[in-house]
Amino acid sequence: MQARRRPLRKFARHQINAAQHVGQAVVSLVPSGTRTHLRAAAREWLLSFGVFFDEAADLLGNDAPKARASQAPPQKVKVKVE
Repeated sequence: MQARRRPLRKFARHQINAAQHVGQAVVSLVPSGTRTHLRAAAREWLLSFGVFFDEAADLLGNDAPKARASQAPPQKVKVKVE
């Protein structure tokens, strides 16, 4: 059993090393200024979602009773049959 695992471990280690080398190659192709800009842009994008959700929560918090009242299901009326 141990003899079978050794080639699998070698293969897994090889694949991990290959993925790391590919990652390093891609990073070397992108200038450092671009990477800095991309990180800043991604951070700003994520912060914008926070602002969006905060504003949506404020709007829903103030108007929630009105919205619930307008979406209430109609009342059932019993009809007498003669």
